[in-house]
Amino acid sequence: MITNQIGLGARGDRAFAGGAGHGWFLLLPGVPQWRRGERSRGLVILGWYWSAVMVAGFGWGSMIGAMLLGAAFLAHCASVADEVRQSAFPGFGSWAPWFSAAVGLGVVGYVPGLLVALTLAYPAWTKDGGYLVNRRAYEQQAPAPGQWVWLDRQTSASSIDRPKGMARVVAVAGQVVSWSNGGILIDGRKPVVDSEGLLLTPRTQGRFEVPERALLVVCEGPRSRQGSWQQEILSSSRLELVPTDWVIGRPWACSYPIWKRRLIG
Repeated sequence: MITNQIGLGARGDRAFAGGAGHGWFLLLPGVPQWRRGERSRGLVILGWYWSAVMVAGFGWGSMIGAMLLGAAFLAHCASVADEVRQSAFPGFGSWAPWFSAAVGLGVVGYVPGLLVALTLAYPAWTKDGGYLVNRRAYEQQAPAPGQWVWLDRQTSASSIDRPKGMARVVAVAGQVVSWSNGGILIDGRKPVVDSEGLLLTPRTQGRFEVPERALLVVCEGPRSRQGSWQQEILSSSRLELVPTDWVIGRPWACSYPIWKRRLIG
């Protein structure tokens, strides 16, 4: 009896010392099993985890990417739950280690990390492909001419349903847009956006100032050809006047199709 008590006490002391001194190893999937001498098991868990993480990162924003990210989380939970079950004294039930591992890892690492990823690399889709959007890019500053913006879907009684998509800023509020003989000027100078795509029909002349809380952008998608003379001129030149609150962020990469992946300058 005394021997058993001494042995159990020593086991509890080792578990406590190992948890206190090496608790950070729980954050590394497969490492607790490796340190316990179960190297094959540790390598399997480690392989599952990093394989799922890498493929999930490659497929970020897709259904497959989300499923593999969930698989990586489950592998991490399995590693932590196994270590908790092996080292705890007295022992836990079958579900307690899994529940504590899932809650702990989710609150400490995965949920905050996912929120950051969805803010800085928000996956946005159009019929032509997928893009990554930084939703915080314009929280402290407004878009500038030449920059790319992502426009949210907007529907109103006075305009047709415009889809989400990328647009490039041509002029901002307060700037004067003028055109003559098929050419366009912003505050009397050539626009920073390539003017070849902004040419207007010959003998067309006009001038107006971009209103407050609005942007003049060039973008793809259907545009209304009904309304004032300004709307008709802008429509024919692939230009649109949009409110600034339509802008939800700055696209910085094209993610899909995979063979067309690139950074957006």
